[in-house]
Amino acid sequence: AEPQQVEPVMGLSASPQNLAVEAFGPPGQEDKYRICEKIGSGATAQVFKCTSAGQTFAVKVISLSRLRFQPNYDQICDMLHQEIAILLSLQHPRIVSLYDIIAGPSALRLVMELVKGGGLEERICAK
Repeated sequence: AEPQQVEPVMGLSASPQNLAVEAFGPPGQEDKYRICEKIGSGATAQVFKCTSAGQTFAVKVISLSRLRFQPNYDQICDMLHQEIAILLSLQHPRIVSLYDIIAGPSALRLVMELVKGGGLEERICAK
């Protein structure tokens, strides 16, 4: 099977061995995570399946470049930081776990638990 082409994600580096795979990570570990496929998107973020050390995660890539054009950018950043702090402090089987945060100049990447079965909106509409 041919590898699925992945949309370029701002701030990620393409692997020279396989251009369909993109890597990201914290400073000094830039190849810690590998993007596998896009699984969702919204107005300011895209969600991808990614892997690291044999485990699979979801990574929400929030485009800070797009958010900077918003008149309430500072307020949005404050809300993002608040949501991240809350997610990091909560540990519950019914709340998605946040494992890693990688901040860059153009994007904020939130590595989270991968929850299978579609998005919340799809599940609500199906009932």
